[in-house]
Amino acid sequence: MSRYRQALKAARAEHFRELIENNQNNPRFLFSTVARLTNNQTPPDLNIPLQFNSNDFMNFFTDKIDNIRNTITNVDYTASNMSTSFVAPKEKLQYFTAIGQEELNKLITVSKPTTCLLDPVPTKLLKELLPVAEEPLLNIINSSLSLGHVPKPFKLAVIKPLIKKPQLDPSELANYRPISNLPFMSKILEKVVSAQLCSFLQKK
Repeated sequence: MSRYRQALKAARAEHFRELIENNQNNPRFLFSTVARLTNNQTPPDLNIPLQFNSNDFMNFFTDKIDNIRNTITNVDYTASNMSTSFVAPKEKLQYFTAIGQEELNKLITVSKPTTCLLDPVPTKLLKELLPVAEEPLLNIINSSLSLGHVPKPFKLAVIKPLIKKPQLDPSELANYRPISNLPFMSKILEKVVSAQLCSFLQKK
């Protein structure tokens, strides 16, 4: 039995080694394979009727956002016509501060290992490779802080429509809310900025 298990384990390892080697230029396949090996898979949402496609949700949510923006614009216009007093702040947050490896490691370590389809590698694997990857990751975060610029890949998200309440009719688009899943490092950058903003506001 022991030899059988060892042979089975070796055959399985060889199988995945060949798969990865033969598909080394196919990031989507590699990502799904690693996710399967780490048991990090997102189950399909069975509540969405087949008559809806991604464009239906995109158009509905886009129209909803446009309506909200128009409402905000009208409110701002009304408020601008009213006499209000404005007190200028004594100090302003002029820039963000670069962080060190220890702070980055702590943020990544304590963060939930959630993975977005846009991530180049699963978060669980990233945490295991952190000693090797920490330097380039730190450069990305600190460059973003110093330049005041968010990298374009960090602004992309996977949008998943979820029913607001289980008892609602899934055939009505208005009963869904868009849930965005951002890349893992985008969330890390967000936490760094949030911590520095909160620290600045608490001192005022």
